[in-house]
Amino acid sequence: MSSYTLNIQVEGGNISADCSLLTADSVEYILAAFNFDESWNELYKTAVFRVGELVYHAPLEDNSCKIPFEALKEPIMYISAFGVQGNTRATTAELPIQIQNSGYTICEPSAPTPDPYNYFIEKANELRNEAVAAANESAENAEASKNNAESVVTTKERIMAMALEVENKRNQTAESASQAAVSASSAQKSENEVNELYTMVRARASDAVAAANRAQSTVMNEINSHNSSINSMAHPNIVNIANEAKVIALGKASALCFDTEQQLNDWVAGNYERADGKTTANLKIGDNLYILELGVPDYWWDGKSIQPLGAEKPDFTDFYTKNQIDDRLSDATFDLLSRSDYNSLYSAGELDAGRIYFVYEEE
Repeated sequence: MSSYTLNIQVEGGNISADCSLLTADSVEYILAAFNFDESWNELYKTAVFRVGELVYHAPLEDNSCKIPFEALKEPIMYISAFGVQGNTRATTAELPIQIQNSGYTICEPSAPTPDPYNYFIEKANELRNEAVAAANESAENAEASKNNAESVVTTKERIMAMALEVENKRNQTAESASQAAVSASSAQKSENEVNELYTMVRARASDAVAAANRAQSTVMNEINSHNSSINSMAHPNIVNIANEAKVIALGKASALCFDTEQQLNDWVAGNYERADGKTTANLKIGDNLYILELGVPDYWWDGKSIQPLGAEKPDFTDFYTKNQIDDRLSDATFDLLSRSDYNSLYSAGELDAGRIYFVYEEE
């Protein structure tokens, strides 16, 4: 709908407009648009239009209203405003607006401007109707809540079944822990057997060294006797064979230790220097390379590269210890309680924050 806007500025009790001249006989056409400063925030505002002794009130919606046609009487109309909130009331001075005569001569009576108090009553009735609708909706929600509460009773058996399932899983976990302990015992037994085998190999290597020394001594004596009248190196192949037998026998009793598998790999690649200065050039076929790090195999030297020993250390990465299992089970954050027990804890203020309580109704 077409309209003309009279812009009105309100600052505290002062009032001003962008125009001081209007024309009479306009109906539902001139819009009074108020711009209030922040001191008028939260107030219910009403515009006041006075012509002589006649006063017309117009409630403001979005800080605007149509100027009542009854107020557009010449020669002068006065505009003001007031706002209320509880016991608070704000007012303005009157703004004079000159009303000039129009050329309109035939005018049929129009409906009177609504009384502002009837307006407020209508708004109150609308709020009342909204409150009644909300009350009805709350009643429906209450009935639905009652039905939900009744269905909770039927979950008792399901909750008991959940508790039984948790107990079964606990028993299964304990059984797995027992199996892990048996595996650990078997692994320790295997490690002991390897150590015994290593001790036996060292003893046999020691015997081999002694035998090689005796063989070398015998062979060398025979060579010296045989070559007593000629060059002592007349049979170098025999000397070399004897020396090789001694070296092999001595090599089987040799071993080096490393802190970690990575340290061993770095040493073989020439990126790590041992404190004793030894390198792979000092290794002989059959030398053992032991690693103090747990969970990795030991190695031996085949003359060109390292090879894992036949008996590897067991890997227990995927097993839980008994203490770890007990810690996990102790972290359970739910309780299954009867209604009376739950109410007792609630009344005593002993419910734990963050813990889930499953409550069942007693028979």
